[in-house]
Amino acid sequence: MNSDAKSFEPSTAVWAWMLTLSSVSVCNCIAYYYIMQEKVDPNLPASTKKYVKWMRWLAGPFVFQCAWRSFFPNIYGLRIAFWDTPFNSIFLSRTLATIGEITWII
Repeated sequence: MNSDAKSFEPSTAVWAWMLTLSSVSVCNCIAYYYIMQEKVDPNLPASTKKYVKWMRWLAGPFVFQCAWRSFFPNIYGLRIAFWDTPFNSIFLSRTLATIGEITWII
């Protein structure tokens, strides 16, 4: 770490926020897993079944990037990252966010 960088010691409130954010993202990942395991209703028309399958697969990158950004939060404009690790880089976060946002609009 750069000696010019300011040290940041998170407060109890920040850790509570981080725990809550991470817990919700884990719940989302578990819910996504169970939704992916669920069978599509065979009585649906073929076009609807295809749509449901596409939506499930397209939700994956969005759920993943939301979970990633919950564990590795950062503030783009101020160039602040919660953890001092390459996994918390703003470039990686924005790349994952872009992929998730593209799947959201497809």
